[in-house]
Amino acid sequence: MKSLSNTLNDIEKMLKDDFNIFMTSDSLENFTETVEYYSPEGDWEKFLEIPRKLNIKIIYVFYLTGDDLNLRKYKNNIGLIELGFYYNNVMHIFKITTEWYDEYDSFSHEEDEKNID
Repeated sequence: MKSLSNTLNDIEKMLKDDFNIFMTSDSLENFTETVEYYSPEGDWEKFLEIPRKLNIKIIYVFYLTGDDLNLRKYKNNIGLIELGFYYNNVMHIFKITTEWYDEYDSFSHEEDEKNID
């Protein structure tokens, strides 16, 4: 299986030909009230066919590395990639994650829940 770094490079190459890329680390809440996530088992290339067919020209790309999360063990490793486009007041997101990111995310949600109680 390809690393997410290689996958991100492939995504960027594909997008540069047909779309404007909007890369950000800002919250999606700035875009819309509705966010729809697509299954991680899906194919990012098939997902990007949707905005192409809808003639959408701006694609949102977001990624997190171990550096962003202060995880030295995963320094320079991408753990999350999100691709998205805005259509009919809905932000459509395709999300790809690694196992280590999923564990981190699960743990951080557990810690958040403990802090709320």
